[in-house]
Formats: sequence, C-alpha cells, structure tokens
Amino acid sequence: MRLKQRRWPLLLLMVIIWQYLPVSANQKVRSSKAPKTQLDRRFYLAGKTERKLSKQQFLATRILKVQQNSSYTPCIDPPTTYNEMLLFAYVEHDILSPLTSIVTNRILVRQFITHIVGEQYLPKLLCIADDITQVDFSKLPNLFVIKTVNGGYGGIQVDIVDKRRMNLDDIHKKYGKAKPSLYGVPGKIIVEERLTPAPGCASVIDYKFLCFRGKAYLVRVTANLKQNVDCRTKNASLFTLPDFQRLPVIYDGKPLFATNKPEKLNEMIKIAERLASYFPLTRIDMYLIGDRILIGEITPFSSGGWAKFEPAAWDAMIGAMLYPPLTRRELALWAERDRWLVHNWLSQGVITIHSKNR
Repeated sequence: MRLKQRRWPLLLLMVIIWQYLPVSANQKVRSSKAPKTQLDRRFYLAGKTERKLSKQQFLATRILKVQQNSSYTPCIDPPTTYNEMLLFAYVEHDILSPLTSIVTNRILVRQFITHIVGEQYLPKLLCIADDITQVDFSKLPNLFVIKTVNGGYGGIQVDIVDKRRMNLDDIHKKYGKAKPSLYGVPGKIIVEERLTPAPGCASVIDYKFLCFRGKAYLVRVTANLKQNVDCRTKNASLFTLPDFQRLPVIYDGKPLFATNKPEKLNEMIKIAERLASYFPLTRIDMYLIGDRILIGEITPFSSGGWAKFEPAAWDAMIGAMLYPPLTRRELALWAERDRWLVHNWLSQGVITIHSKNR
C-alpha cells in the first residue's frame, strides 16, 4: 500500500533514530580505539618518582619546576605563552603518544624519517650494537659520533670521538651495556658519521624549526663558536622568522651571532613541515652540509617548558603566533591518531622495535 506523502517525514525520522540506537550486547562491533602497542603510555620520559603520579600531580610538579626556573606561575587553561603551550602539549599529549616514543629513540626515529621523507636526509649510520664491546673500532674512520639511543629526561649520551686520541677504557666505562627503556624498546649504541663543522665553529650550524600544527613558525639557529686559539667554545643562538628575518630576542642567555641565510632554506622548511605534520607542536633540527640536508633530531617537548627569553615578553609574543591555542580535545584526537599510525607501522614492518645489529 502506498504511503501517504505526509508520512514520509515520520519514516525518515525513524530511520535516523534507528542508526543511533545502542548496539545489542551480543552484536560484535569493531572498537574505535586503536590497539595498544609496546610504545603506548610513554612515562619513561619522567623521573622514577614522577612515573607514579597522576596527570594532575605530574602537572603540579612541572609547574613547580617552571616556578623555580623562571619565577612565574604558568597557566595552561588555556595556554597562551610559548612555554605554557609546550607544558600543555607535554602533559596532555606527549606522555600518552606512542609516536613520541619513536622520535626520541635514535634508531626508531631513523625508521620514521626514512618512511616519511627518505633515508637520504639522515647522517650515515656506521654501526649499531647492543654493547660497546661489539663495536669494531678498527673499521671506523678517525672521527665519528657515538650515541646511546634511548632519549628523554637526559637519557642520551653523545660523544664526538677521535680514534687517534681516544681512551678505550673511558669509552667502555661510560657506555658499558646499553640499558633498555621501558615498554620493550631495546637499549642500543649507534655510531654515525662525524659531520664537518662550519667555518669558525667547533660544530655544524643547527637549524631548529619550531613547528605548530605542521607549520614552521620560527627558526632557532645554534652553533658552538670558537673563541680563541685554545679552542674554547661558546654556545650562540639566533631566532629568525621562516624567511630568515632576525628577531631581537635572546634565548636562554646565549649570545647572538650572525650567519647567512642557508641556500636551501625553502627546501629545509618543506621537509621540516612534512615531518611536523605528525605532531601538534614539535621542533625539527636540521643541518646543511655542503648541498646535503640532514635531519638531526625531532624534539616534541623542546626546552622542558621553561625556556628563558630576553626580553621576557617574547614568550607571550611567540605564543600569540600560535593562535588559536591547543585544546584537550584536539590533543586527545592527535594521540588517538598516533596510536593507529604506530599500530599500522608496527604491523607493516615500517617500524621495527627489535632492530638487528648491522
């Protein structure tokens, strides 16, 4: 029997209501939550005492540390300054994101970078070892860099080694057996190529791209400058906009220095933003060695949330560049997406936790 025309709206309403009725307990449906992996709930960033705290207690300890370091009380509801946004992202996102576990491990982050932008943007890897005794120094060049791989909370050791002058006993004592981090991420030692320092510097020039929601907003340029014939050095820093326009701000008391705009700045920004698109707020460190663009590290929680700016007003000015501020719901969605990404990468072999020695 044909329904009368006035009954169609009622039928349509019933169909809509039916779609939103609770699913029966005996019906099996796929959960919307991503499965947990070994890299979930990354509490090893915090100290041993802080791991046992609730999120509210953890936040309180962080605020106390900021007060001790910078003599002001941050407010993260909502965050307005740069430091407050870092603190907010750390507490609400980074300690819960398995993707943060990847980028703070020096082996896993290489896999991530290779998958997103390509292996050509990484320093040459010379050796991976479970133990320092497994490193064959006779096969290494005269200059190399040795590192432990598990990051977070001062957990990374890095040394530039000159094989002609090295004390093998000291190296064995310092590195020993690499300690594993929590949640199944193995402790290992890696050896990479030594990058050629910039002229007049004791190190390469480090271009740190500060990115928010996948867009580069600032560039912090750092270097170790040679002061005299004794080869003493001093850390120097420079803040610029993405077009390399200098800003009159001093960061953490480090003196300013002058440097030319890198020739491949636009390409570096594109690479940084591709990597940063996976994070709400992060820092991508890059080098330009000749015509090679290399990625140093990815730091999702730069400076601990208590960076010192001179003048101090720049903390709020940089925060204003990042408007609108992050919200808890937004960060929760980022973290849930991270879980799905990491779950898929692990299942597809893109990320391999137990990497074999090379």
